[in-house]
Amino acid sequence: MRNSSPVFMFVILFIVSCQQSHAEMIEVVINGVGSVKVYVEKFVPEKHKIKSCGDYTCLIDGNPFFGSDGKIPSEKIARIVFLHQGCIINLDVNAMYDPNISSDNIKYQNKS
Repeated sequence: MRNSSPVFMFVILFIVSCQQSHAEMIEVVINGVGSVKVYVEKFVPEKHKIKSCGDYTCLIDGNPFFGSDGKIPSEKIARIVFLHQGCIINLDVNAMYDPNISSDNIKYQNKS
């Protein structure tokens, strides 16, 4: 078996690292302050340990969660990034689900 060239391996690693997640990104610009980018992806229940308390979901992966009304979430917040004067601040989104945001409702909420 022939050894792969370093260039070929670099190309493969580059392609793999550049693949986009299936998350939708919603950005809110706060004039004079910066912007917030929220990445939302589909919640896949089979990839999580879900505990029910009667008719309600009470724990996901062993943690209380935010954003759902006791039902299994349909979306998960994958990432929230705050950008301010060239600084990138990643916020903790552990256990955050169903944000109910879209580009349209953000624009509506920010009408002046």
